[in-house]
Amino acid sequence: MADSCDIMRNLIMVCLAVILPGLIANSAQTKEAVLDGIVRAIAEKEPEWQGGKVHSMPGTPDPDRFRGTLHDFEWKRKDRTATLATLQIFYGDSEEDAVRMLEWSQMILSVNESEPLENIGERAYQYAKNGNSWITFRKGKIFADISVSLVDLRYADKASLPMLDLTVEARETAKRFAQHVANQI
Repeated sequence: MADSCDIMRNLIMVCLAVILPGLIANSAQTKEAVLDGIVRAIAEKEPEWQGGKVHSMPGTPDPDRFRGTLHDFEWKRKDRTATLATLQIFYGDSEEDAVRMLEWSQMILSVNESEPLENIGERAYQYAKNGNSWITFRKGKIFADISVSLVDLRYADKASLPMLDLTVEARETAKRFAQHVANQI
């Protein structure tokens, strides 16, 4: 009986030694791999948009603030001058930091009457108006804020633009960007 227990124990140890490192490596994808994957996915799936990572800024180690790193990205449409898609990824030190960041963003967006959005991340909201759209969502330790602007309202004559069509296009573009981001997390 002791021999079969030793054999079983050795078999389990070998399995753990071979399988566990691969599971840990796959489940704990590095921040840089996730961020690079986002840039690569958008470049491949949104070829009419050019851009990528702009900069990163670590959070303040203050117990009353969000702990993590903020990463900024920016894309512009090749065929339009007044278009811009921005992405802010907050990579929280914990899932709670990402939850707090989403709640904080929702306090700001609630002024704009944002609505819940299904099938992106664990919790998401969207707002669209005047050729612009915003989506915020959380997935795990990551909070994402996507903004798509197809109209620069500072210079546009809203009355002369097909605003409803531009708003729908901005909303759909923001959803695609958000899905690309969520798929990389």
